Formats: sequence, structure tokens, C-alpha cells
Amino acid sequence: MTRGSGGFSISPTLAFIPTVAFHSPAFKILDITFKDNTTAREMQEIFSYSKQKLSRLYQNGKASPRDVDEDGNTIMHVSFSRFKDSQYHSER
Repeated sequence: MTRGSGGFSISPTLAFIPTVAFHSPAFKILDITFKDNTTAREMQEIFSYSKQKLSRLYQNGKASPRDVDEDGNTIMHVSFSRFKDSQYHSER
């Protein structure tokens, strides 16, 4: 049986999860990303643009992938929720 740090042990940790306002820079990008009646081509361009903008915010320290909004949602949570609720449709 292993004992100590190699076995079963409790280790205290502290994780910082920044809570930001709904109108913070990263969440504002999502306001332009999801519009009604967006075609597949438009959606691809919008995602590419949003990815670039988010990357710059993260690199410049103006936002973090760990940011959560006032409801505890991350950028990914909000993105998926808005995409699901949008009226996205394929081009024919």
C-alpha cells in the first residue's frame, strides 16, 4: 500500500475564476456573432472573425478563457447556447 503524496491524500487548492460583466469585451464579441437567418458561409466567416478577436483579447490579457459571466457561464457555454438558439440554416 502506498502512503503519503503517492497514495490517497487531500491537497488543498485554490482556483481563481474571474467573473466578468455580460458586456465585457469577450462576451460582446458574441453579440455580433449570432444573428438570425445566417447562412453557412456567413457563419463560417463570423466564426473566423470571432476566433481572431477572442485570441487577441486573450493574448493581450483583456480576457481569459476562464472568464465566466454573472450567471457562471463561460464563453463556450454562451456560444453553444446562442448557436443552438439562432436561426442558422444551410445554404442550398
